[in-house]
Amino acid sequence: MATSIGSSTASTALTSTSTGTTSTSTSAATATTSQTTAAAKIVSAMGAGSGIDTQALAASLIAAERAPRANAINKNISKNEAIVSGYAAVKYALGNLQTAFDALKDKSDYNNITVANSNTSAFTVTAGASAGAGNHSVLVNSLAAAQRNTGTVGYALSTTAINGGSAMSLDVGTAQSSTGALGFATSDTAINSGNAITLTLGGTAFSGGGTITIAAGSDTPTGVRDAINNANVGLSAELVNTGDASKPYKVVVTGTTGAVNAFTITSDAAGIDFGTTIQAASTSTVSIAAGKDTPAGIVDAVNNAGVGLSAQLVNTGDPSTPYKIAVAGASGKYNAFSISSSASGLNFDTTLQSASNASLTVDGIQISSSSNTVSEAIPGVSLKLMSTTTSAATVALSNDTSAAKTKVSALVTAYNDAMDLFDELTNPKSTLATYGGTMVGNSSMNHLRSELRTLVTQDSSTKDASGSLSALRDIGIEINSKGRLATNSVKLDVAINFDFTNTVTLLSGNQENQSAYDSALSGLAGDASKAITSLLSTTGTVATESTNATTRISKYQDDLTALEDRMTMLLARYTKQFAAMDSIVGQTRSTQSGLTNTFAGLMAMYTKN
Repeated sequence: MATSIGSSTASTALTSTSTGTTSTSTSAATATTSQTTAAAKIVSAMGAGSGIDTQALAASLIAAERAPRANAINKNISKNEAIVSGYAAVKYALGNLQTAFDALKDKSDYNNITVANSNTSAFTVTAGASAGAGNHSVLVNSLAAAQRNTGTVGYALSTTAINGGSAMSLDVGTAQSSTGALGFATSDTAINSGNAITLTLGGTAFSGGGTITIAAGSDTPTGVRDAINNANVGLSAELVNTGDASKPYKVVVTGTTGAVNAFTITSDAAGIDFGTTIQAASTSTVSIAAGKDTPAGIVDAVNNAGVGLSAQLVNTGDPSTPYKIAVAGASGKYNAFSISSSASGLNFDTTLQSASNASLTVDGIQISSSSNTVSEAIPGVSLKLMSTTTSAATVALSNDTSAAKTKVSALVTAYNDAMDLFDELTNPKSTLATYGGTMVGNSSMNHLRSELRTLVTQDSSTKDASGSLSALRDIGIEINSKGRLATNSVKLDVAINFDFTNTVTLLSGNQENQSAYDSALSGLAGDASKAITSLLSTTGTVATESTNATTRISKYQDDLTALEDRMTMLLARYTKQFAAMDSIVGQTRSTQSGLTNTFAGLMAMYTKN
């Protein structure tokens, strides 16, 4: 009975083993190469009775399943990363092209003025961006000067005590000078339509009030000046030519020094006012500490007081009392000052130089300036006066057209560089590092090419104001057979040298610092700059396509994460299944070992018998 049972069990076990082998072989025949190898390892292990590395087996199966899916996703990520890189290159090229157009979109971009001055020893000339070509005459009648005072008393040493070592003070006063916001075309312009004008005086200088009347028919800048000077109220008036192109004349009124002499003037005529303060009336005190009452100490105190004065110690060469203190203010007649001392041993009663304005005649117009640097006497030009002249000097301002030609050439280069880059981006055989071939098959590139071509071939929005010039082709900038810009140098020279004004209008529309959102006609360069601004905006083609590619990259990265999550779960399942299988195999091996021992025992019994 034992033998029969043992034989039956052995038969069942062998049959089971055989069935398992057949099943495994069937699976191996239909699986991938790696799966077949793994299955073969199982069969071999079971046949040999060795252990199985189920973790390595599960990992191999997962790797085989993950690879094709991950590769497909990574390929899409790489493709879209290339698109982002490609649009970065497009943005760079468009930015360079816009810079080239921007260099031509303002009227001042063409004002590269060269200066010829016939008297460089008397004044220098600096032309700004708004200066225009033309010839001007300049006669320097006098220079602006600063008031400079010293005392009648000299000192033996720079350390001589002036006030017996005691503290002392200096009182510094300035006089108020005021003018109006309104200027007048001539000195005889009627201010109040020929009617009388009443000026009302106020402020601390006129706390009791007061009026000055300008008679009917004398309501002119000259009449106002004369009426104030003849009123003998402590005010002086003068007529000043500011150099303004249309309304240069203003009336300036000056009081006496000291804060108590501040004044106001109001007019019953709307055509004149005195609300602009050129210099305020003031009184300042400079304190000199005890023991510092020396020439050197007083110089230091004035220089450190911040009252608008500078002081210095002067050696006059006198054999006994050579040292004197000299005090100076700022240049210009309205910077006159008064200064007095609390110590009897010091005064500033000697005026070495009075404060005065510069006087010059520009193109026949007399101009007064508180500084020797005169701006806008010639529009857009600054003059620095150094000496007077006995006759008028000539200032010739001319346009250097070579600068405009250089800017047009830069535009041609920027356009052609952009088109060359576009070719590389869309060329599948490009050898350009990083960017080459990144935009192959991208339809937006055709749209961008078309947009840029339109910018350089379309008519200017200001063609109606630019004479016979309508587009770039009219100044020698044309598209060649390869789709690149080419320059007809002769045609460009003729346009710039002989039709400069219309060329500027064609390109800039005579605009200056126009906003990209301004609807006014901008000229060809201004129109192009606006169009590129739109292309590069957050809603433009470049940003939109780049953002879309970035969004796709993010989605594909999410797909990778999801794939990894699925593979992690599948690995856990495989590991669990293979662990169960490993347990079964272990049990089978145990049964196999038991049967082998049983058969060996039976064999021994039969052999014995």
